[in-house]
Amino acid sequence: LLSDQGTPLHRFRQNERTALEEAGCGKPSILIVEDSRAVATVLEEGLKVHMACDIHRCHSKQEAEDCLAAGHTFDLAIAGLNLPDAPRGEVLDLLHDESVPTLLYTATFDRHLREEYASRPLIDYIVKDAPSSVEHVIRAAQRFIENKGVTVLVVDDTRSARSTLVEILRRQNYRVIEAVSGETALTALNENPNVQLVVTDYNMPDMDGYELTKRILARPNAEHLRIVGVSSSTDRFLSVSFLKAGASDFVYRPFLAEELQCRIEHNVETLKSMGRRHRGQGRQAPPGSPQQNAQFSA
Repeated sequence: LLSDQGTPLHRFRQNERTALEEAGCGKPSILIVEDSRAVATVLEEGLKVHMACDIHRCHSKQEAEDCLAAGHTFDLAIAGLNLPDAPRGEVLDLLHDESVPTLLYTATFDRHLREEYASRPLIDYIVKDAPSSVEHVIRAAQRFIENKGVTVLVVDDTRSARSTLVEILRRQNYRVIEAVSGETALTALNENPNVQLVVTDYNMPDMDGYELTKRILARPNAEHLRIVGVSSSTDRFLSVSFLKAGASDFVYRPFLAEELQCRIEHNVETLKSMGRRHRGQGRQAPPGSPQQNAQFSA
């Protein structure tokens, strides 16, 4: 986590800061709620190496409560689960009540706790099971802030299913546009050339997701889009059809929100890698691409 001036690692961290600035994320404000002062210090120093941010540290639920009551607002909180004055995760309820997006960093998180806290709007959870876990926390925090510059189009004619997808994506800080059919999706793409990712259902009244995928990929600069298909169909060959049509991924319902989140993250990381290659080769990015919009420069 120490600065390595002049090394490839140092240049990579400089690029991470540039990615946040060019995505229009501004200088984020982050709250760390951690009873271990040593861990809080490592987190704070690591975050400041990777991104320009304002950090406020609290070591108990009461300190966090006082901080929020004083009018401080935060883009993100990194919180432990077991605090001296909140041994059962009560700090998560506090942060939820104050509408602070929260990343859970804890040494005790098993299957039971995963199910218990699945209903809470956590961004993610990371377990303190290895020295590298601090780096994972820092990367998760950075990814959440960067997601503000990522636009996702969700296509589904069923309101409840569409709302579920939208809620998962917005919890991760993505900018989300909704469409209720294939035609409205194509219109939305025309009106929003900065869309980088499309999540589409298969069964829709005017055209199915397979046809929509083909039509999207026939558009100019389609190589800078990623498409994820979603369906509750029991046809196991449907995923193959989507992928052969050019989709990047496919998820069957019912799915775990955590699974969808990971698949979306992997596709966004692919787009970022494309942005890095464009920058490294000194090529002009096509109009409307993530690179031209400076949202995936890294």
